[in-house]
Amino acid sequence: MKNWIMIVSLFLIPASAWCQASNASKIQAEGAYVAAVPATDDNTAAYFTLKNPTDQAISLVGGNSSVAKKVEIHNHIHKDGQMKMVHLESLEIPAHGEVKLAPMGLHVMLIGLKDSFRKAKSVELTLKFSDKTQLKIKAPIKAEE
Repeated sequence: MKNWIMIVSLFLIPASAWCQASNASKIQAEGAYVAAVPATDDNTAAYFTLKNPTDQAISLVGGNSSVAKKVEIHNHIHKDGQMKMVHLESLEIPAHGEVKLAPMGLHVMLIGLKDSFRKAKSVELTLKFSDKTQLKIKAPIKAEE
């Protein structure tokens, strides 16, 4: 009888519980670091390479971190003889491809740094993707390369 109850109870588990195990991102992040900034700066940037081993393009659509009020995707562009930073709604990582986020190019901005950033040696970021997956990364804080 106990075995029968266990089998029946498996079918009563909500589908969302089964899906949590597959919520890990297929995207990989390599070489992550966050730029060290003076104590007077309220913002910094995270850099890394995103690799997509899948057969479909997946977009980075946002993120969060406990050390910043907001996390946004940005790019530097050359316009009218000046470098300008622009906010991006998403960043596509092509199928079987990669995208490098680096100084003076694509990057993830950490906006509104909290006091916890000043004491940290590394930053935990959660990256969110268009396929509803998330990737947690831990990036050391260091001087820009």
